Amino acid sequence: QDGGGRKYSGWSSPSAPADHCKAACDQVAECVGVEFLDAGGCVVRYDVEGMPEEPPAPGLTGFHEGDDATGPVGSARAPWDRVCYRKPSGGSSQEGTAPDPHGGYWRGTLYAR
Repeated sequence: QDGGGRKYSGWSSPSAPADHCKAACDQVAECVGVEFLDAGGCVVRYDVEGMPEEPPAPGLTGFHEGDDATGPVGSARAPWDRVCYRKPSGGSSQEGTAPDPHGGYWRGTLYAR
């Protein structure tokens, strides 16, 4: 979700490999990150200003409507059956991990309570 608590819209696949999902995110500047589901597959999340109207890559066929999230990722929220990755402000998810919360690539692992 963004800093105001709004959820980003996205496109999903029940079975796409992680590299495919990251590549789809890297192709669009307004992509804010990727969620990898425990059951397999992913959801590629977008800023409201850059949400593709059509699937951005083969295999990403499930549309997930958000509530107009915009700007930097603020935090993660339920459901807790996924691992969330934020795309770094530099633009590519291939930059590796870094502790910098303003430009690095971080992973938020979420556990059910």
